[in-house]
Amino acid sequence: MLRFRRGGVDYDYYLNWEAPSPGCKTITLESGQYEVQTLRKASVNGNYLQVGPSPTEGIYYTTLNAQFTPLGGQTTSWTITGSNSVRILAAASWAMHRRSGGVSGETIKFFNQAGCGDTSCEDWPETGIYISPAHADHKFVIAHELGHAIADARAGNEDANSDGASLDGCTQTYEVEGHHYNSKEFVSNAVVEGIADFYAAISFNNDNISTDPCTYQHHSTTSVNWDRDSLEGVGDGDLDDPHIFSCKGSIAQAGVDSRDYLGDYCLSSGQTNNRATEFDFMRALWELKTTDDFTFTEIMDIWDAANPESWDVDGSQPGATNSGSPVYRLQVGAAIVGQATDMANEWQLAMAGHGVNR
Repeated sequence: MLRFRRGGVDYDYYLNWEAPSPGCKTITLESGQYEVQTLRKASVNGNYLQVGPSPTEGIYYTTLNAQFTPLGGQTTSWTITGSNSVRILAAASWAMHRRSGGVSGETIKFFNQAGCGDTSCEDWPETGIYISPAHADHKFVIAHELGHAIADARAGNEDANSDGASLDGCTQTYEVEGHHYNSKEFVSNAVVEGIADFYAAISFNNDNISTDPCTYQHHSTTSVNWDRDSLEGVGDGDLDDPHIFSCKGSIAQAGVDSRDYLGDYCLSSGQTNNRATEFDFMRALWELKTTDDFTFTEIMDIWDAANPESWDVDGSQPGATNSGSPVYRLQVGAAIVGQATDMANEWQLAMAGHGVNR
């Protein structure tokens, strides 16, 4: 956002997103001298995004010209140098520009500091979204946390989940919390994290063509452990980097098609019911979007209809028969949203195919 300030009065303008003049704006100003600032704030798809240092401080800004005098017909260009706040706003704005999930009229605040301990996390609408300085150049992290906010906004600003499931021999470790990208989790936690992963995936991949590759980059190598000796068969990711991998394909190892990662690698011991991985749920949603032509807004409509704020977060009953489980609720949500279509059946097949139906 550009701000022209004169005599204590602010004149604010948002630059264009679309052609023919992206990054530009035609502005009419009265004669006089102005201070010109750029603020880390964007208006995108009916929502406002802004970046500040912390919840108690204002929006980041840069003074571009302290004494600017406009001239008739003048074209002026300013260059905004890269910084954490610019990168956070750019990634979040692009994600919201591509998909808002039916969310509008919201102001979502980002803070360039760690939160919830010492990492990036979402605490919106109570405060906002915390992006650790170490993650400010990780677009998937930024979009993932924004995905949490969109899911919360659609579901009454709250979702219920538990990350306290026993790993039961699926022994990956995670630095901060009891969940991991591909570890055995309560379904509630797997779907809450998985839908945010999916939002990040569709923000930076072509999700309109099912044959196109999908690459996901996790910010940490220590929180992705594929339990395999070789990265051969990782799909659309980088064979030399374990935290860059496919967000749609299976992972081949020893002849196993791990379309259902939980079933192939995480059910050797312990509890089976009401368990899933966020990796499997993200891939199921990718299939629904690219193969079954679900829109992201329809997926968020299903999320809303499933009432995630009140589902059974840590039960041990089979999800398909437990009326409080996320598995059951999401299936009902698909039936509600797709009353006149085959949406409920397509949802069920995708979830079963990726093991998110236990």
